[in-house]
Amino acid sequence: MIYGTLSCGTLPTLAALVTAWVLPWRMRWLPCRAGAAVASLLPSLFVLLMVFTLPAP
Repeated sequence: MIYGTLSCGTLPTLAALVTAWVLPWRMRWLPCRAGAAVASLLPSLFVLLMVFTLPAP
């Protein structure tokens, strides 16, 4: 599941980063830009959560 998230999570991460940068830099778009920036971190944080909760060998 970790490798699947790493490989399939790249596209949503890049799309969210591009969205966060392409939206206009006005106060009106601040919540959307912040949401896109947070969404770009979710796949990586999910992988870290899965790695840190692996059972000990």
